[in-house]
Amino acid sequence: MFLSAGGTNGGTSTNLISATNVPYLPTQWCVVNQNADLTQLQANVDYACNHGDCTASFPGGSCSTLTVQANASYAFNNYYQFTDQASGTCNFQGLAKVTTTNPTTGTCQFLIGLQPTAVLSSSTSDPKPPHASTAVASRTATSVCILFVSSAAIVVGSWILQF
Repeated sequence: MFLSAGGTNGGTSTNLISATNVPYLPTQWCVVNQNADLTQLQANVDYACNHGDCTASFPGGSCSTLTVQANASYAFNNYYQFTDQASGTCNFQGLAKVTTTNPTTGTCQFLIGLQPTAVLSSSTSDPKPPHASTAVASRTATSVCILFVSSAAIVVGSWILQF
């Protein structure tokens, strides 16, 4: 499904609006530890990018002009946010550390992840029979972040969906 960033659809306005009360993770980032031995830097960046999203570092991307160390910080932070800032996910063999100083530089935004949501139980105190569908027994509220990219602008929207 393609959503337009503005206009009308059958007389109904389709302009995007900002989400409110979006639950972000704590304001912290994962960056290269400048005091570390960087001989294993590339292997760790490869790991982070293979398990995260480093497309902004590709040629033409908003982070494509970063230094090698800043590029590694972008990769490490992206992985750290994708793992919900889980303990131990900002280590990379001692090459990274957590900081509360925003490393955003120029057009390259170092993002903060969204808070994971909890499972909302719709069951009563009576247990469900073993054959009951888990889809009936509980619902999951999921945060979704959608990125729209065009040659004119980048728009990020956040929505909370319930199943």
